[in-house]
Amino acid sequence: MAPPIVRGTAAWRYFGDFRDVLLAGQVLVLQVAHPVVAAGVRDHSDYREDPWTRLMRTGASLSIYVYGGVAGARFEAERLRELHRKFTGIADGRRYSALNPAAYAWVHATLVMAPVDAQRFFGRPLSTSELDEYYAQMCGVGRILGIRDFPPTWPDFVRYYDEMVAGFSPNETIETLLETASTVGKPFSWLPSSWWPPVRKGQTFLIRATIPAELRTRLGLEWTVADERKFARFQRVVRILGAVTPPPLRTAHMRWIGKLNVWLRAHPWAYRFFVRS
Repeated sequence: MAPPIVRGTAAWRYFGDFRDVLLAGQVLVLQVAHPVVAAGVRDHSDYREDPWTRLMRTGASLSIYVYGGVAGARFEAERLRELHRKFTGIADGRRYSALNPAAYAWVHATLVMAPVDAQRFFGRPLSTSELDEYYAQMCGVGRILGIRDFPPTWPDFVRYYDEMVAGFSPNETIETLLETASTVGKPFSWLPSSWWPPVRKGQTFLIRATIPAELRTRLGLEWTVADERKFARFQRVVRILGAVTPPPLRTAHMRWIGKLNVWLRAHPWAYRFFVRS
């Protein structure tokens, strides 16, 4: 049985850390590198036309699993499985389903790895004991989602993850995603227009900086010595910000979102009012 996710445990401390958002682009690229996920996103997602609504829904859903309690997580898992049952189609002459076990497990794997990568890049790498606790907790979340055949230990998971990445190659959905990231408009009209181009450029830079180096090369993404130095400076700044932020505040936004979304799903009228269907 997985250790409960309660205040102070590894998943509670790291899954919703504010630094995790810096890997949002990396996670999306890795997810759509899987051919089944790529086909589903291509055929059923509106991320090109409305990426911000999609991103906010994803963040809200994720927050429930760790910060919304077991009942909230089970409710959200069933909602997602019911939603994804509709996502089927044809890719390369074969039928696919968004509930393909390997693809479904891979999407969860990218979300398991992201907080660990975020700490490695921008904080303090997790200790062996923290990794063991965190991974056991995230395997518990996976079981709620219906994922049964996840690697048993963290070292096994790392081998699985690396083998998956080694098998990926460029595809049309990745190209579209990278183009969208470099051209997408600002999420809120009140943001000063002069702010957005640097933020957008920074996001594409972080994708290049944080995806595995071998996949970056296969995708033809440039990475120079100057980029490496720039990323090192950025890492130092973020580490300082993380160090001066009290640990409970690092996850406060995701804990609040998780609790709010559990309440919204328990009150369908409010959910329909505040969230577009």
